[in-house]
Amino acid sequence: MIGCVSRFVPRKGQGRLIEAAGRLRQAGIPAELILVGKGRHESRLRRLAAARQVPTRFEVDVPWARLPDLYREMNLFAMPSKSRWAGLEVEGLGIVYLEAAAAGLPVIAGDSGGAPEAVLPARTGYVTHDDESLLAALRAVLDDPVRAAEMGSRGRAWVE
Repeated sequence: MIGCVSRFVPRKGQGRLIEAAGRLRQAGIPAELILVGKGRHESRLRRLAAARQVPTRFEVDVPWARLPDLYREMNLFAMPSKSRWAGLEVEGLGIVYLEAAAAGLPVIAGDSGGAPEAVLPARTGYVTHDDESLLAALRAVLDDPVRAAEMGSRGRAWVE
């Protein structure tokens, strides 16, 4: 179960995550998604998930108190954010990356703004630069549950 907690806007990368999960499923890896948030692109993301036949649960406008339970349902956290408009729209630090690490999850971040600072590459997760590196990072985590658990433990310790 791959999870993402964020507003449903293009920069956050949920559409890219759905595309990558579709490719994983075509390769026989039973990837599913939990997308938590709300935003103007929700209906577009729902259509994309249906078109790519990716089982996706949308948790919309979730109260803060429910987030810990949703993180516990995830095997990994991925928000492959990308800068837009020639770098005028970037990801800040991305507190959700730290929340996911604190929950003991391996974290996959995009290379936008301060997001890479929330990941210790190859130790607590991966920073991705494009669709191929996103797919490779997802496969690396999903193909090796022991390493994924180690990344999650290191991430938890790092946040503590």
